[in-house]
Order: sequence, then C-alpha cells, then structure tokens
Amino acid sequence: MGSCLKRQAKEKGVKVEVKEVDIIRGRKHNMLSKAARSKLIVEIDQGMYDIVVASPPCSSFSRARSSGKSGPMALRSRKFPLGFPWLRRKAKATVRDANILIEFAQTALLIQAARGGQLLLEHPEDLGITKTSEFPASIWQGAPVQQLLEHDGVVWGACRQSEWGADFSKPTRLLGRLSGLTSLLRGGPPTFDDSGKYSGLFCRRPRGRN
Repeated sequence: MGSCLKRQAKEKGVKVEVKEVDIIRGRKHNMLSKAARSKLIVEIDQGMYDIVVASPPCSSFSRARSSGKSGPMALRSRKFPLGFPWLRRKAKATVRDANILIEFAQTALLIQAARGGQLLLEHPEDLGITKTSEFPASIWQGAPVQQLLEHDGVVWGACRQSEWGADFSKPTRLLGRLSGLTSLLRGGPPTFDDSGKYSGLFCRRPRGRN
C-alpha cells in the first residue's frame, strides 16, 4: 500500500510521507513491544497522520482451521473470540500475540476516529457457520467495531479481492472513513439466516436473477 500511495502521489505531483509498520522491516517494527505501540498511539493522538490503515493478523481466525480437514487446529470461535481457554504453549502464544496486535489496531483507529481523521481497517469477511457446524471468530463481531461505526462518516462493507486483480476470491471486509470507500464495497453488515449460514453479500443467487 505504501509503494502504491507513493507512486500515485508522484504521478500527481503531490508530496506524501508514508510510515509503514511491519515486522519484516526489523525489530523496531515489532508491535508486540509495548514501547513501540505506545509511541505510535501518542503520534496518532497528536494528529501526526492524515490516515491510519490497519490490517491486523488474521491467521488465527482462518475458516480453514474449522474445515474438518487435516491442517492447523482451530484456536478461537464466536463463543471464545479471544482464544480457547484450553490452549497450551505455542497455540496459546499465537493467540495472545494476535490479540495484542488486534487490540492495538482497534485502539489506534478509535483514537483516529475520535479526532476526525481518516482511517481504514481490513480483515476477512465474517462468513458465519462452517460445514462442520462451527462458528469461527471474527473481529467484526466485537464491540470495538461497533464503537468505530458510531463515529460520523465511518462505513463498512465487503468485496472480493479477485475484483481487484487477486488470483483468489477471498471475501474481505473493510471499515473506514475514507473518501470514495463506499463506491468500492458492497455496503452493509454481514448477515446470516436462522441456522447461522451466511446470507450476506457473497451468497450465490439463483440463475436468471440480478
């Protein structure tokens, strides 16, 4: 995203500064450090950024973990969104670290929203119950998302990444206060039928109907 913004800014003759935070850039980018998180929170609160974009880790929320097939085990569910209480060792640490980063992202966005700044949050769409009758956890179920939506101008909706050139569908939900965002998304919350099956924006429709 940073390189794309810089490229477009250059094409339009606009100067832009982008600060990207990613662990692959080095230890200073490790947001599991409380000091690193606190520094960024202060900067956001001081209005140093016109827009804050967050894409917290999603691997522990993957529906593939509840597919019933061989592979990584499920780590959390709708009933236990912060992780199963019986997790041990590596699995417990994986969920703990993800929770820290998600809480940080949500806090940063709430501060940005409160001060009237632009913001964007990305995470997989909540697709409801799986074929194995399990309800995977989703950050879109949590209170921080509802708090963000209470701020003026904050909207949410979903899209398929394949619509933007990806080689896979990957239904994704975006929430934000950003000019033009609604034109890119199918607006509204994820919806489900009485059994918990997804009835929202990416359901297959009968042939012959729009």
